[in-house]
Amino acid sequence: MRKPGTLLLLAACLGCRSYHAVESHYNRGVEHQDGGRLALAIEEYRLALEQRPDDLKARFNLAVAYHDLGRKDRALEVYREVLARQPDNARALVNVAELLREQGRLDEARAHLERAEAAEPDQAWPLCARAVFEEAQGDLGAASASLRRALERDPRSAVAHYGLARLLEREGRADEALDHYDEALETDPDDVASLLASARLMARRGDGRAAAARLELVAGLVPERADVLRELAAAREQLGEVERAVQALWDARALQPEDPAIAEALARLYGRLCAGK
Repeated sequence: MRKPGTLLLLAACLGCRSYHAVESHYNRGVEHQDGGRLALAIEEYRLALEQRPDDLKARFNLAVAYHDLGRKDRALEVYREVLARQPDNARALVNVAELLREQGRLDEARAHLERAEAAEPDQAWPLCARAVFEEAQGDLGAASASLRRALERDPRSAVAHYGLARLLEREGRADEALDHYDEALETDPDDVASLLASARLMARRGDGRAAAARLELVAGLVPERADVLRELAAAREQLGEVERAVQALWDARALQPEDPAIAEALARLYGRLCAGK
């Protein structure tokens, strides 16, 4: 599925009023899509559309499934089918903009983003999508301006605060960046992207205890991330908490038992424990 920061939006299309029975092709498609079984999701959405060709939710989600599966030409075709029926569907407009940007059709992509912004004049997220596009083109000033406009629309937008924090961090404005990461976490305390980025920034600034605390939170939210556990182990070791560092590495090794770097780190830490350091 898509990572934070991309233009693709996975929510069902706005403005649709379709009703779906609990045991329906649409709902089975959503279940498969949520589980990452995209080929099965596509089949269910296609069956849903055979029954109800005007079901825009099913058509939009079908496009997203094709997009995630890498069938981008087909995704673009289905997004355009959505827009033919609902020209102001901002989420479809944003997703089409991503595909057009990847094809190098930048003017068309920008036009779609402008349409999305106009279609949702009170929402922050279309401006966040525009900022992603502008950053990808190297126009950091425009991206920053778009994110600040997004925050004028919604001062609590976690996505806008996170995006602006990233840009401020790139500019070396660490204090301001941390403020915006904290604002994002005020809105969404489980925002993994903001927790992880702020923890890394804190570690670089020498605030190891605060960094370790946030890495602990991330490890609890995404326990399958061995890389986070290794970062947590490094933070604990720097704080002199060798036993806790060892535990984090064992958790990482359970996920990646063949990783020689984890084995080497464990051996080094056991050596420290044996030496009483």
